[in-house]
Amino acid sequence: MTRGGFDVNHPAVEQRRSARGPGNDEAGEVDHLDDKAPAPDAPGPRELDLRGLKCPLPALRTRKALAALNPGERLAVRATDPMAAIDIPHLLRETGDVLEESAAEAGVLTFVVRKAGGGD
Repeated sequence: MTRGGFDVNHPAVEQRRSARGPGNDEAGEVDHLDDKAPAPDAPGPRELDLRGLKCPLPALRTRKALAALNPGERLAVRATDPMAAIDIPHLLRETGDVLEESAAEAGVLTFVVRKAGGGD
């Protein structure tokens, strides 16, 4: 079974579920892309919450999420893996997408990325 393009029956997903404890199968899911496209009057970025994932998953899932965006759309990525501070900017150099802002607060790295294309 897939959810948001990810295999929810994958052994790594099962391991994360069991680490969260019983009864938290659905409520604790955090590694997803917000399915709602931004409305024209609300230019806020889509959210991609990758907290708790380790290298190389934050970069791989960011690449996949960016591939699903239209040029000019923005993506806010949150990750706790310290390697994301290196991997995500490197990914953006490869893809040509634009890092608009980055921040680190309380162990959470945040990157706001604009999908390249359409006049970039």
